[in-house]
Amino acid sequence: MRKIFLFTFLLLATTPGYSQNTDSSGKDSARSIQMRNSYQDSMDRVNMDRNLSNLISVQKEREKKQKQQMYIRIGLGVLFLVVLIVGLTRKRKQKNNNA
Repeated sequence: MRKIFLFTFLLLATTPGYSQNTDSSGKDSARSIQMRNSYQDSMDRVNMDRNLSNLISVQKEREKKQKQQMYIRIGLGVLFLVVLIVGLTRKRKQKNNNA
């Protein structure tokens, strides 16, 4: 009996501590929701700015690599063109068929 009484007393004593305040109005909760949403929006903007800057840096790196590959291909093309021209203009040795 004592345990039941003690349990009930403790249960009833702690319950009002978790209830809502009667003087809080809907405006306060709306304001807190608005402030929380504003904070969340600003954090989203910061994250988007970071993502955008990361995207731009990745694109610049990719463009740099593509430009380097382009110069390598142009250089190889010019090299093979020079080899072709040298090979075509070179005098061919004539065979001696004086047997």
